[in-house]
Amino acid sequence: MPAPIGAVVYRRRQHVINLFVAQTAEHGAPRGARIATLQGFNIRRWSDRGLNFWAVSDLGADELADFGEKFEARCEAATSLRSATGPRASNRAQFRSRTCSRGG
Repeated sequence: MPAPIGAVVYRRRQHVINLFVAQTAEHGAPRGARIATLQGFNIRRWSDRGLNFWAVSDLGADELADFGEKFEARCEAATSLRSATGPRASNRAQFRSRTCSRGG
């Protein structure tokens, strides 16, 4: 049976960005982002912490790259915050860590 894939939809001006997330079988080093174009859509893909990410949009490649970089930075900040606060993180820290999935 295929693994479930999560999807979050963002909007930037008149453009939609679909962000798909799936667990990966390998938990190796993060894979850097790559951008490709398929049937008029730009796709930015990367992996980190056992997850694969795909951001798909009709935005220009540079704007999609900017979205992805902001999303990754937000996730990194949330992870750092979680590590710094330890297992008894405050409600505010827990809220911040969840915002990772909401992007920049």
